[in-house]
Amino acid sequence: MPEITPDLKDESRCISVHWSLPVQCVLPNTHRENWHEAGHPHTGNRMRYRRSMGVFVTEELHDGAWHDLTIPAPGAVCGEPHPSRSSVNCQMGHGENGNRWNHFATVDGCRHSWNTPPPGKATPEQLASDVATLRARVAELEAITANAEKLVHGWLRTSAEHISISHLDAVRDTPLIAGMQEGRANQYSDCANELRDVLDGEDPDGTEFGVGIVPAGAGDAPC
Repeated sequence: MPEITPDLKDESRCISVHWSLPVQCVLPNTHRENWHEAGHPHTGNRMRYRRSMGVFVTEELHDGAWHDLTIPAPGAVCGEPHPSRSSVNCQMGHGENGNRWNHFATVDGCRHSWNTPPPGKATPEQLASDVATLRARVAELEAITANAEKLVHGWLRTSAEHISISHLDAVRDTPLIAGMQEGRANQYSDCANELRDVLDGEDPDGTEFGVGIVPAGAGDAPC
């Protein structure tokens, strides 16, 4: 998530904030080390970070040692860590799809999504920006749905055409060709029905023609 605004009420406190985590350094403003310290917002463990001379490093203290959290540098991606999976960091670009507190990442073929509450109260400007972003996202999803509907109708039309071809006398006299036409018709029909199920809110479960998701335990280990 974007950097939080430092609390300036305590004039004796360091004003450095982390570039992705909603934390501010708890050390006094007189400290001269490159490392800033705070409590991890998810685990409560002691953490330290540095953001000087182009170096952005975040470490968490647990099991008696410091561990690199591998949070990406600011600018390119959000980098917000997953609250329970230390190896997963948000891969969305800053400001993409209103990602102040919505986060997504794909790691080792598994897609992760999570939310983090905004620190403090959201300002009217933040809420207005989020509403505008969500409206744009809704419009985008409506366009995607409309295109998917066209694809469904196109597949069903193609399926019907293959069935018609398979019933032609010249084709029926050649069982192999007729069977191929019927097979293609069934394939297009299955794909259309599978996509229709997804558009109706169901999880894809068909795998016969490479459509859908392989059930957990069949092949790769589940996420």
